[in-house]
Amino acid sequence: MLRMQEHIDRQKRTSAKLWAWRAACAMAAASCLTIGLVLGLRGRSLDHEIIVPQGGLYSLVLEDGSQVWLNSDTHFTYPDKFIGRERRVRLDGEAYFKVTRDEKKPFYVESEGQELKVLGTEFNLRAYSEEKECVTTLVSGSVSINGEYTLEAGDRLCVGSNGKASLSHGSTDAAQGWKDGRLVFGDESLEDAMKTICRWYGVRCEFLDDNAASTVLFGEITRYDSLDDVLDIIGKVGGLNVCRKENMITIASR
Repeated sequence: MLRMQEHIDRQKRTSAKLWAWRAACAMAAASCLTIGLVLGLRGRSLDHEIIVPQGGLYSLVLEDGSQVWLNSDTHFTYPDKFIGRERRVRLDGEAYFKVTRDEKKPFYVESEGQELKVLGTEFNLRAYSEEKECVTTLVSGSVSINGEYTLEAGDRLCVGSNGKASLSHGSTDAAQGWKDGRLVFGDESLEDAMKTICRWYGVRCEFLDDNAASTVLFGEITRYDSLDDVLDIIGKVGGLNVCRKENMITIASR
C-alpha cells in the first residue's frame, strides 16, 4: 500500500503558485473556446464546447444555475440556454455536477454509451472515451442511468463498454477530491491511478510488466506535490523502478 503525505510548507507555497498560474492559463484558454466555438443550434440557443487541457481544471455555472467542475483532458458541450422540456449536455472526460432541481425539466448528461438523467443532485461522472468504463458516483439525490439503474447517495456504478455493470457503495471522497485539488486513491491499481496522474501533470506512462501495473495504490496527493516527488514515493514504497525522461514515465518491478 502506498501512502502519500504533503510536503513541507515552503515547497507547498512555491508549488501552489505554480499551480495557480497553470490553472489560470487553462481557465483563460477554456474561456476563449467557450466564447469562440459554436457547434450548432438548438432552436434559438447556441451549443458551446469547453476543452480543458491536461494539467488544467475549469468550473462554470450553466444558464439554469447548475454548477459544473471539469477535470483535466475533458471536453464538455452545453447550450447557452436550455430550451424545451429538458436540459441536456455532453461529456467526454470527467466532471462533477451540482444540478439545480427542476422537476419539470430533467437534466441529462450524454457520454460514450451512457445517458444519465437527474432532477437535482450532486454527482461525479468519469467518462473518458478512451477508457473501458463510465463511472458514476452519487453524492446526494438520485440519478437514473440508461433507464436501467437508479442510484442512491454513496452509490458508485461502473458500466463497461460491453454493457456490464457493477454497483458498490462507500465513501465519495475520491469522486469529490479532485475538484478541490486533491487526488484520493483507495485500493486502486497503479495502472488506473497513473491515468489520472498523467492527465494532471501532462505526461505519459508505460508499464513494463503486469506486476507493476497491478500494484495497489492507497493515499492522497495534491496539486502542491511535484511530479518527481510523487514518482519517488511510488518507487520507494511500491518497490518499483520508476524512470522519467521528460514527459515519458516507465514503471517496472524490481
